[in-house]
Parts: sequence; C-alpha cells; structure tokens
Amino acid sequence: MERAPADAQLTPSGLLDKFRDYAALPKGHIEIDAHRAEQAKELGIETLQANTMDVRCPAEAFSLLYLNPPYDFEIGETNNQRLEWVFLAHTYRWLKPGGVLVFVIPQPQLRVCARILSEHFTDLSVYRLTDPASVQYKQAAVLGVRRKRHQHLRDSALIDSARWIEMLATKLDLEVLGDAPTVRYEVPSSEPVTLTNSGIPLDDVEDLLQIPAQSPKSMDGYRRSFMFKNLDLHDGLLDSRRRVA
Repeated sequence: MERAPADAQLTPSGLLDKFRDYAALPKGHIEIDAHRAEQAKELGIETLQANTMDVRCPAEAFSLLYLNPPYDFEIGETNNQRLEWVFLAHTYRWLKPGGVLVFVIPQPQLRVCARILSEHFTDLSVYRLTDPASVQYKQAAVLGVRRKRHQHLRDSALIDSARWIEMLATKLDLEVLGDAPTVRYEVPSSEPVTLTNSGIPLDDVEDLLQIPAQSPKSMDGYRRSFMFKNLDLHDGLLDSRRRVA
C-alpha cells in the first residue's frame, strides 16, 4: 500500500500550520498504523487507532477535515474502487457546511475524485507538494469548502468543474504550495467530537495470530488486506461503502 513513510511529517510541508488559529482548534486523529498513532499522541493530538472505514462520526461535526488516505485500490471480488475516492465519500459528510477540506492524494487520482469534489465543495484549490516524500508519491493538496445545503451547481457548471479537476490530474506545472498564501480559507468554530470505532482490533488480531516480524510497509499491506477481506463481517460495511454517492 502506497503511503508516505511512518517517519515523514504527519502533515506534508506543515500544511495545517498555514491555517489561521489551527493550533487552537480541538483535534481528533484516526490512524490505523500503531507507530503513526503513537507519533500523533506524542504531539498531544487525541488519536483513535482504527480503520477509518470502521469509524462512526456525527454528520457535519468537524470544521476542518485533513484526509490523507491510502493510495491503492480496495481488495474485493468485484467493483474495486480507488481508496482515495472511498475515504472521501465516507468522511466528507463529517465536515460541517462552510468547513474546510484538506485532501492529500497522488495528483493522478484527482481524476477519480473530480465529481465528488465538484459536487460537494466550493472554492477549490489544488497545489503540488514538494517535500521529498511528497515528490516520491506525486502528492497534491486539494483545499475546498463544504457546500451549504442550499448551494447546488447547475449540471453544466458541475461538469465544467469536474473537467477542470480532471485536467489538473495531468497538469505538469501544477502550482506549488508555497509559504505565501494565494487563497485564504477561514476555518469555522466547532465543538469537540466523539469518534466511535465499530471495527475489530487489528493489532490484537496480529498478536493472536503470531505474525512474524515484517517491515512497516509489508505490515501496512497485511493490515489493509485483512481489513478489507473482513469488512463484510460487521455492519454490512463493504456493501454500504460502495453505495456512497
């Protein structure tokens, strides 16, 4: 599974530090990897070690959603979607109208996320990230504001917006995210949110199975394989996930 290495910055290029008053916001973090989860806790961030797809959150609860999903496909018998799309479809409803999305994905995967981004977000900006790990994974940062309920695009405008994002998926000279902001995003206030993990404890399962020592990357692959092969064991999550619009 392609992801930035565990010793990389939790936020590429200090991305979240570019938001005014971000440090004062209450924070929650979901991380499947034990080492990354421990890193976040050491930074004072309340962290839930879990598979994001197993996490339940009240709708429209967060004022800022920083989403850096796995860079891969689902593992299933048929109709496997890109995980960038799957994670966005699962979590964008957690963001309150007017809340800010920070979505870090490989630039080519902008194409598969173009429709959902255009339909549910406005004031979209896309930047290329330049940290060494970001360059390795061709990372781009998508910033946008969750549309309010009454804001609906005409079909022609929705198509134009989606095509613009699809074009950016192959744009060679994508604008670099620099220190001087070209667009300002105001993050609204929000209250602390309780996240609930309805999934199985993956680390405990690994211990019970006495899995031999492996590299972090191969362990990531094992967790992902185990995770998606067992999603249908609880809450019908695999089927409901694929029906997300």
